[in-house]
Amino acid sequence: MLEKMYTRPKALAAMVLLLCLVAMGGSGMLVVSNDIRDNLDAQSSELQAFIQYEHTFGSTTSAVVLIQFDDGVFQQQAFTNLQQYTRWAEELPFAYRVNSLTNALVIESIDDNIDVNESFTLLQSSLFSLQEIERLLRKDPQVMGNLVSEDGKVAAIQVLFEIDRSELTIKDEVNAGLYALRDRIRENENTENVYLTGSLIVDDAQKQAVERNYGFLIPLVYVAMFVLLGVMFRSAALVFTVIGCTVLTIMTMMGASGYVGILMTPISMNAISVLTGIVIAALCHILVQIAQRMSSMRYEEAVVAGMRLNIKPILLTALT
Repeated sequence: MLEKMYTRPKALAAMVLLLCLVAMGGSGMLVVSNDIRDNLDAQSSELQAFIQYEHTFGSTTSAVVLIQFDDGVFQQQAFTNLQQYTRWAEELPFAYRVNSLTNALVIESIDDNIDVNESFTLLQSSLFSLQEIERLLRKDPQVMGNLVSEDGKVAAIQVLFEIDRSELTIKDEVNAGLYALRDRIRENENTENVYLTGSLIVDDAQKQAVERNYGFLIPLVYVAMFVLLGVMFRSAALVFTVIGCTVLTIMTMMGASGYVGILMTPISMNAISVLTGIVIAALCHILVQIAQRMSSMRYEEAVVAGMRLNIKPILLTALT
């Protein structure tokens, strides 16, 4: 069979290249996702319950802005600034609820009346001093350790968003707004002690880490790998053959993934590295076998012999 395949090598190469080019056309259909739900089995009962919950109560996700005040948040200027930052957070796209120390509800019982007001409203009314408001807020377990640290130096602004997490452009817009809010607060406070956390930020940090890896670390590993191949083969032609076949295989796989509809998640992207290792190992085996036989065989015979020896183990490795 191998002898028949090699009778028209140019036609065979052209056909394989054409199939690869067709497969590469699916690259434009690739969708990159950093949604943790895409890492779960679609039939998972927990995932189905979560989806049903979102259908009933809406899709919500959150982010938290942490601000460190050197002299504590229960100071007049710091408390006033925190109220301003809370208003800025309310202007974020798709935000529907913002919780902070300044809009925390203070419940006070006076005679037979129960008054419920936001903490900053009480401060503005001059009916309560900031120290009295602090005393009342420290009694609320939902405030202490949630919206402010026990020592009163770190305040949190919790922002809830109602968005469709499958819409990546919306998530990017929200994340851009959060980073802009962080930078705006840093500039106003003249400090770097302003941080972001929450599910949205964690997802985005994971996405950025993957992009950094695939943009710098992985290409660096490939360069080192091909340099080692050059030292081992001592032939630029063989090295470029390995590089060309490897790149072609990866692009074909990604294009085929786009046609099939496979999501590119931080976990599924590891398949690219695995495939690269398989392709390079297979090519090295074939090329070494061919090179060893060329001293005693014609080039065509050496190619057929090298392929015959390696074709079965390579196919078995690729399939498994």
